Formats: sequence, structure tokens, C-alpha cells
Amino acid sequence: MVSDDRVQLSNQPPADGYNGLQAQVVGEEFVGATAIIHLEGADRIEIKAQKSHDELERLNLAPGAKVWVSWRPEATHILPGE
Repeated sequence: MVSDDRVQLSNQPPADGYNGLQAQVVGEEFVGATAIIHLEGADRIEIKAQKSHDELERLNLAPGAKVWVSWRPEATHILPGE
């Protein structure tokens, strides 16, 4: 699991040292000075990214648009299974 405020969004694949995947924009939710971007990755995995409006300015976030989602390895948390 990666917290939604620890992921980065970009039009380009992630730099070396980052984990990442390409996802499709499903929608946006505005929450004050931030926005929560709802994304769908491969195998219909649901992803959320919480970003400031300034960070999102350069991205195409229209529904169906493709973006790269990336995060540093240390931002990943493994949850215990049942």
C-alpha cells in the first residue's frame, strides 16, 4: 500500500529508483486546496493520488487520459494478510 499523498503523477515514465505504473484517469474530486485523482491501473486496480492544484496543472486529467503513477520504494507499506 502507498498513501495517496506519497505518489507522483507524470506524463513520463518514472525516474530510476522509483516504482511506477501507467494508469487511466477515472475522475477528480476537489477537496479545498487539493484534488484527489481517481485512477485505474492494470487488472482494474484502483489508485488514488492526492495533489495540490499547482502540481496537476501540467497534466491532462480528462477521464480516459493516461498518466504515470510513481512512488519511492520507502513509501510502500506491506499490510499483514488474514
